[in-house]
Amino acid sequence: MIDILKKLIIPSSIILIAIVLYIVLKAALNKIFSKQINNNRYKTLISLIKNILKYFIIIVSGTMILDHFGVDTKSIITSLGIIGVVTGLALQDLLKDFVAGISIVIENQFALGDIVTIDGFKGMVTMFTLKTTRIKAWTGEEKIIANHLISTVVNHTHNNSTAVIDISVAYEEDVEKIEKTLKEICENIKPKIKELKGNIEVLGIEDLAESAVVFRIIAEVKAGEQYNVQRFIRKEIKKEFDKKNISIPYNQLVVHNG
Repeated sequence: MIDILKKLIIPSSIILIAIVLYIVLKAALNKIFSKQINNNRYKTLISLIKNILKYFIIIVSGTMILDHFGVDTKSIITSLGIIGVVTGLALQDLLKDFVAGISIVIENQFALGDIVTIDGFKGMVTMFTLKTTRIKAWTGEEKIIANHLISTVVNHTHNNSTAVIDISVAYEEDVEKIEKTLKEICENIKPKIKELKGNIEVLGIEDLAESAVVFRIIAEVKAGEQYNVQRFIRKEIKKEFDKKNISIPYNQLVVHNG
């Protein structure tokens, strides 16, 4: 009876220690990444590390228990090693995707919702796993790419974007009056632009085109929102120009009847 209890105490102790060790390591991971717990990148990374820890502890604990009961664990480990090598050779691309996926998360290359350009394809990251990445373009096309094939990433979301608006006015208009009017418009519409991250600046005359004087306006906005802001500013400028009878030139065709 005592021998049976001794044989059971050691395996039970190994299991208990393994459970406590996993809980402690999991809590340590949560504490380390506590500030990034709501970040999709770190959620993926934490989940991956926890799974690796869990299976590693299970394998080590199981091996110790089998060894305690007299099972030849060396031959089992050798067999597992051979199987692992064969499996690794057969699944090289899958392992490459796995490693590349970890690298993307750690290096913070992109995350769900980011606007990126990969291999000339621009769109939003709609799905990211440790094997593949899905990118959806504004026009609806979706690109699915294996992680190990992603070599260069242009991330349009990491930093604020710049909205650039070029406004053409007729040569007959007073440039000082136009510049003053544009500054007043920008100042008035500033509170209406929620995406704005800085000031709206009227840089002045950008170009003396064939049929117009071109003024340039820039605004620092939330990443990916520059096109919406540009459309809004153009609309407000057109409305104000109409009120003040400021001419916006357009191409005209003169026909001579000979």
